[in-house]
Amino acid sequence: MTPPGQGITAVHQFHAGAAHGDGVTNSMLFIRALLRELGYDAQIFAGTVPPELRGTIRPYTEYRSRPGQILLQHHSMGHDLGGWLAGVADPRILVYHNITPPAFFPDGSIEASKAEQGRAQLHAWAGEVSGAIALSRLNEAELVEAGYAPVRNLPLLLDAATIQARPAAAEPWPGEQRLVFVGRIAPNKRQDLLVDMMAHLRRLDPDRDRRLILAGRATDAGYLGRLQARIEQLGLARSVHIPGKVSDGQLYGLYDQADLFVCASDHEGFGIPLIEAQARGVPVLARATSNVADTAGAGALLLTDGTPAELAATARCILTDADLAARLRAGARRNLHRFDRARLAAELDRFLKERYAAVAPHPSRAGAGGD
Repeated sequence: MTPPGQGITAVHQFHAGAAHGDGVTNSMLFIRALLRELGYDAQIFAGTVPPELRGTIRPYTEYRSRPGQILLQHHSMGHDLGGWLAGVADPRILVYHNITPPAFFPDGSIEASKAEQGRAQLHAWAGEVSGAIALSRLNEAELVEAGYAPVRNLPLLLDAATIQARPAAAEPWPGEQRLVFVGRIAPNKRQDLLVDMMAHLRRLDPDRDRRLILAGRATDAGYLGRLQARIEQLGLARSVHIPGKVSDGQLYGLYDQADLFVCASDHEGFGIPLIEAQARGVPVLARATSNVADTAGAGALLLTDGTPAELAATARCILTDADLAARLRAGARRNLHRFDRARLAAELDRFLKERYAAVAPHPSRAGAGGD
């Protein structure tokens, strides 16, 4: 057998699409940086490449299989490039980002259809790839259930030290105390619970100027409309702000001015904003659903139920107890050690070498890139 790692010259990545600021795209860029630091030739290929990423990410049609290559196949929602992937001669390793369950999307919507397609593809590819990387414990369980082996849990999503060093916009956000959530405006994110939480919090402390800021693009117009109607119904127009998608500088400025990050999501495959908030020193309060507890680790106060009244009472405790907030920040610092860049790079390198040694390349098909 070939010794582990011998012959690997390139590790490339593929995803059906790319977008500036998208979680999968950011993960691919982070992984590419790690791979290049490890000495590999590393390129990113995608089914669709927006103008602002041309030159950074290449069209999938430019991919060519060659001896000594591995393709990291990122997977989230369903797509129509499965036939092309089947024609790739290089060993493939699935990198699973999770798929929001179809039930969280409107019946008959494109999103529901893509979620169903993505889960069908997830099961179909178990026998085609050489292994899988799970970006969270929840993803690991789903991959094992789908028949993947071996599966390595590696949170190759972000570098905590880089997040800590990112510049922040100076513009001020409103309020005496700011509660923040970052994520798509969508049913699975449960911003409605956070709005109701603010109504309870106002009753607890009617004289405090507390603001809830819900940053993120709206992907479900119906849900956004219901959310805005609920804000008006509760008389919270001054207390709840929905700025939409914000720039990177605005995002880090928001974290830096936040007193509390609150997550009420029903489903998070990982929950990158939880780590972003921790890295910027924001105490975290969250409902312990899906992968939230594993992502936040010791750096969050977790509620098993998390009704709006419970969220409000617990938020008030953190906002008024400096020692409790400091303990949460200390727990966050311990949690962030899991995202140490050097450790992630070493574990990725080890897994790639193990898988390449275990799977015979196909030099007779070199040059094929898929139809």
